[in-house]
Amino acid sequence: MGLTSWTIARLGSVYYPPWSVSVSLGSCRANIGSTQQKRPACRDRFCVASTIVELSNIDIVIGLDTIVIMKIVENEIKLSELEMMAENMFGDLVKAVIDTNKEIMVVDAPLHSDEEAELINSGSKQENLWGINLYPAKQGEDFIEFDSMINIRPNQNNRSRSIDDPKIREAIVKTVNELVKK
Repeated sequence: MGLTSWTIARLGSVYYPPWSVSVSLGSCRANIGSTQQKRPACRDRFCVASTIVELSNIDIVIGLDTIVIMKIVENEIKLSELEMMAENMFGDLVKAVIDTNKEIMVVDAPLHSDEEAELINSGSKQENLWGINLYPAKQGEDFIEFDSMINIRPNQNNRSRSIDDPKIREAIVKTVNELVKK
């Protein structure tokens, strides 16, 4: 999986007792937990548990209700991978947060705020983080949509969900073009 890393973020603060779950991320597979407790019902693609596993560069933290998988992209991601993410999440789009200073992005979570929190936990500064949507089936200017609640920042003269500063938009397009390989 190269130098990219996967994180499964914790949602909520109440945990079920550990149980067994198998997580498969591309060619990496991990069996997590124990079979001592009865497994709660699954609601989404992934189930709930309470355990932490580190396998290669995969960090897995499983919490209450839903597991959110995010991929931090430091080097590159293939367009075909974004297409699969879009299909599995929203059908046609992938939410992403770009760090314009580090020129990295995190993708594939239901909320930009989850991705923003992950990058902040990884050492990014909030003023460098901007939310976008990627449309893998589209090309050109339609590939990137500058729209996220995390972009509303009056203290940075950005009063809309869009990104008003053309220099920031340019930096985002540059980073996305460098990271996404077609």
